[in-house]
Amino acid sequence: MSAEEMVEYEEVWFESRRDDDDALTGGSPSSAGRLDWRLARARMAEDGTQADLVLGVVMGFVFGVIMFFWIWDRGITRRQKVGILFGIGFNLMMGMMRIQSRPYPVPEHGA
Repeated sequence: MSAEEMVEYEEVWFESRRDDDDALTGGSPSSAGRLDWRLARARMAEDGTQADLVLGVVMGFVFGVIMFFWIWDRGITRRQKVGILFGIGFNLMMGMMRIQSRPYPVPEHGA
């Protein structure tokens, strides 16, 4: 692909993005950036951050099944809820591995 073709494809892409932004904002190019920023910020507040996910995993692992009751709390972000579920699952998996690694009692044979 030549450089001229790449520039042409890039221009077509820019035009298609401008049409999408105009449809969302009513044609104002300055409000397009603000709208994108507001939508991204609202979505991040609703979904949560990566730190919320890590905190949920730690809480789910440390507190275990007790954290199931926190999942229905409306103040917790979606990522933190997912993290809690992963932490609980990891806690249960580690518990099963610990149980499986116990030695079986050996019966003594003797008279």
